[in-house]
Amino acid sequence: LLLDSKISYKMYTTTPCLSVAQSLLSNGVYAIEFEGYLSNHAKHAIVALDKLGASDHRIQEYWDKYTTLTPYHLQLHKVDTAWDSVTVNDDTSDDWKKWRGQKVHWQKMVQFLNSQDKPYELLVKEYAPDLLTGIAGGLTHGIIHLGWGIDAKNSWMTKEGLAYLNLC
Repeated sequence: LLLDSKISYKMYTTTPCLSVAQSLLSNGVYAIEFEGYLSNHAKHAIVALDKLGASDHRIQEYWDKYTTLTPYHLQLHKVDTAWDSVTVNDDTSDDWKKWRGQKVHWQKMVQFLNSQDKPYELLVKEYAPDLLTGIAGGLTHGIIHLGWGIDAKNSWMTKEGLAYLNLC
């Protein structure tokens, strides 16, 4: 995995032994968007490659290339704050609703979901119905990311998708 000494890369998952694909899907290095509005597709391709039976080497190779330079010839944006430094509190639940559609605090929204201490399936049932009104925001990338996360059975990516859907 690509590592940067400036940011903490804690993996958020309940699976003790992760495949390369699951490790990458649980990787919190890169923000959900870059260049202000472009969606990060790296994890979508990882799920697809894994479902197609690509080798661990090929999956890692794709990740390394895409995260270095996207097909747009642009670099992905790394998260602004180390995940261990993103704090949530009792007000975050209210903030979740206030931040809807404002394209702010994506990391805080992911951490809010992560702090719920519930299986991702329950979080989807609880939050997705209310978020679906914003499905077209971000050219549907919030629901795409959520769907790929659910399909991959990856808790971290699913929470990213819910937070992205709230962002749109």
